[in-house]
Amino acid sequence: MQVTQIKDGKLSLSMKALEEIPAEKVEEELAEYQSDGEATTSLGDLLKKAGF
Repeated sequence: MQVTQIKDGKLSLSMKALEEIPAEKVEEELAEYQSDGEATTSLGDLLKKAGF
């Protein structure tokens, strides 16, 4: 989608205008992630923190 106009706080979007612009090749940079444990939260823990 391409924003074609902003008027009265509303966006005008266009797919056609975007198709007219040649696409650029995007190279992704991957990050490595290692975890030493599990991230877990029980429903009971969430309800306690929410005050139920």
